[in-house]
Amino acid sequence: MTKRIWLIGICLILVIAAACAPVAYPVPAPTEPPKEQPEEPVTEVPAEPVVEQPATDGEPKFPPPGEPRLPQLQKPRLEFFNGMDNLGVQVIGFTFPDGTIALKAATFADMYSYPYGYDVSGVYTPVGMVEMGEGSDAGLPAGPYLVMLDLASTEPFISGEIRFLYDEGLKYPVNFMRVPQSLNWIRFDPSQAKRAEFLNLGLPSDSSVTITADGVCFILKTGDASRGEEYIRYCSESGSILSPRSMYKPQYEELMQSMGKTAEYFGLYNDIQLDQLISEMEDIKHIERCADKNRLGDTDGVKQECGSDISVAPVYEQYFRDNYAAGYDKMNSQSFLGNRYPLATGLALAFWQDDPYAGHFPVAVGTVQVYSQIDTAPEAELEDGSDLVEPGDYRLDYWFDANGEFYAVSISGYRYADNMEVINQPVPAVPATFVNADGTEQAPTQISTCRIFGRCVFFQRTCP
Repeated sequence: MTKRIWLIGICLILVIAAACAPVAYPVPAPTEPPKEQPEEPVTEVPAEPVVEQPATDGEPKFPPPGEPRLPQLQKPRLEFFNGMDNLGVQVIGFTFPDGTIALKAATFADMYSYPYGYDVSGVYTPVGMVEMGEGSDAGLPAGPYLVMLDLASTEPFISGEIRFLYDEGLKYPVNFMRVPQSLNWIRFDPSQAKRAEFLNLGLPSDSSVTITADGVCFILKTGDASRGEEYIRYCSESGSILSPRSMYKPQYEELMQSMGKTAEYFGLYNDIQLDQLISEMEDIKHIERCADKNRLGDTDGVKQECGSDISVAPVYEQYFRDNYAAGYDKMNSQSFLGNRYPLATGLALAFWQDDPYAGHFPVAVGTVQVYSQIDTAPEAELEDGSDLVEPGDYRLDYWFDANGEFYAVSISGYRYADNMEVINQPVPAVPATFVNADGTEQAPTQISTCRIFGRCVFFQRTCP
């Protein structure tokens, strides 16, 4: 009995000593860390994670995700109005909740087939198509435009133009930023990847496209591999006629006001980049219905069927970095005891077994408005109901494991229909295929799917 009392006493002394001892932990940089500083002051105190709660009475409450959830299907093509042949697997669009489609973008099935003509002067190379929507502030004719770029140039900014397909005389100059790309080692290098689930997700295509709040980007396999420039990302210059934010100011400002209220509800108003909103269709069946109306040239049907499923506002990059570091430090401050004092490990775990920071930690990366149901696993109905994302206001969280490696995504918030609280609902996600070769960060939000800080949520396993 005396020995047992002594043993308990020693454990308690170790716990108290360990709790009082100052310990510093090296914080690894988050995978693909953002580099730029925010334009506004940011809150450095991390939002409190949602405490793990079991699901009861059908309520959408889930424990913190334990493993990655991968998208099983590709996002289908949106289609151009009246249909167009020779386009690649990617046809994406920036949409608004009211059914306005500001901009679509597509690559060619064969980049060097030039199905819609070429530049006789030899200066420009056609790389894809965009479709301008009705009612843009620039007053451009709605319809398809051929995107032409000076691919021979290796300058940081290159010249380009878009040509209206139905009138060759209508040409509009647009400059593009040229950024060499590297393959993301998380997806392609088994010797460095910490998560086997993110390997073997598919090789990149020779051409792909994304849309941001401020323009369109084409990712092309046209560079010199010997110089580390096999893939180049060409992004239209900020504020150009390819910018949904600049060309549809009334709709974009209305969306900013609405998303600002959602951010304020989650205490993130000062930490959200409202000038980097994206809005899009995400549900596969919804995209297919909209594509059918576009293919048929049904103007009324497009307006009715092609409103956004989701809008997303990202946090500032510095907020992400600060809260990643704070989350990593807090997780380690609660787990170092077992490493330094093995005798006290069992007693410590008794106190910390239900802590959301035990072995993993979340970082809020944005706020989300969902307008119509999104089925994230249309190939199979999941028993826990986590495959169906219902309309509502949500905070989007990235989850990192004990090594500080990204592994999963969840949403938490409230549904519109019944005001029911949603906690840690998992959604599919994968790391991006490409990162900037110079280490700089790309636009924080991009439409290939819902992409924030180098990860794609919901669909599109390729994630360019």
